[in-house]
Amino acid sequence: MPEEEKLPKWTADVPEPEVSLDLEDGIYRAELICYVQKGGRVKDIRVRGPARSCRKEARKDASELKKAAFKGGSDPALFFVRARRKELETVKWKKEDLAAYQAEDEKREREEAARRREQEQKMNDTKAVESSNHGEVLIQLATKRDGPSDDYQPVGPNWKRPGSLTQLPGITGQPSNSWYIHEKQEASGKYKAWLFFNSATGKYYQRDDPGYLRVGVPNSPYEYPIAVRVGSANIPSKAGKKLDMAVVLPELHKTGFLLKQPLEFMDKPASLFILCDGLRNSPAAADFCARRLHALLLPKLSARASEWEDFELADLLRDTVEALDANLLESPACFAGCNLAIGLVVGTKLVLCALGGVRCIVCRPPAAGTTAAPPRRLATAAAPAAPVPWSARVAV
Repeated sequence: MPEEEKLPKWTADVPEPEVSLDLEDGIYRAELICYVQKGGRVKDIRVRGPARSCRKEARKDASELKKAAFKGGSDPALFFVRARRKELETVKWKKEDLAAYQAEDEKREREEAARRREQEQKMNDTKAVESSNHGEVLIQLATKRDGPSDDYQPVGPNWKRPGSLTQLPGITGQPSNSWYIHEKQEASGKYKAWLFFNSATGKYYQRDDPGYLRVGVPNSPYEYPIAVRVGSANIPSKAGKKLDMAVVLPELHKTGFLLKQPLEFMDKPASLFILCDGLRNSPAAADFCARRLHALLLPKLSARASEWEDFELADLLRDTVEALDANLLESPACFAGCNLAIGLVVGTKLVLCALGGVRCIVCRPPAAGTTAAPPRRLATAAAPAAPVPWSARVAV
């Protein structure tokens, strides 16, 4: 018996939290989607559970996270959810804890098999009649009298009205002639709609095959007046080997565009810095990580249109490093190893992480107008003020 049935009635003035399960590289994770009010708008915040080896464990995590969300109500800080997520990292579910999900999984497998057969049949039927009714559909669209609604306008750049052949969500209560779409270029080079906005109801949806998931209001990107200057240096080992690798991507939006992972809803500046320090007198693992980490991170950043919270970016880096570690262990470089440090800048947010024997140091200039007292022997009326040194602290 699923535990969500025992939850109390949702009374907050935002949509009820939703849960889903993600499968990536054989690892299951629960994902909780909470909706909060921020700046007069409803935005979605996502919290992912720990990595699990089977679906039932991730399903149990999803149930626990949803119960914590109901306990916290409309709390925008998600205090109870984040606390429960941290506790779940140390929890090992027993067989009796997962018994309630066994029958549910078996039923889901039967339903998925039936759904696949039904989809195959529909595809065959569609191909059979496509040539005969395609022209009629175009005529109906061309002669349609009711125009699209403009009661609401989408937030963010590059929204447009769909073409006549664009596949749109068939959602009850959402007028079919009032959709806006936002397209993203796929690896094949084709553009495909992934975000949908209904201008009659003001609701946003994201493609979540085989259906659509309602999401919060996208971020309206802002370019902050912050200049990013970067540099790197490497000192060879005593044997003359280059054991350290640095990846400097000061303009992440351009990198994402070139790799077909656009970041159109992300604030600027956005930058990524990676330091890989090779171990065991070998640069193999450092080179492996330096070449692949950004390729794992960018699709995750590109998959979101809403504003990123600080803890969401921290969770994102942790998930990316875990996925990179799993890939490294399956590669020929697995016996080399490396230390790793990452710095991610998004607008005014700076997220740092370090693994192994590397550290991230944050330095700050002195406050404007601050000067140091001159030495006592120069403490005269004409003595120049000594400069104030920058402050520095180890962040991670």
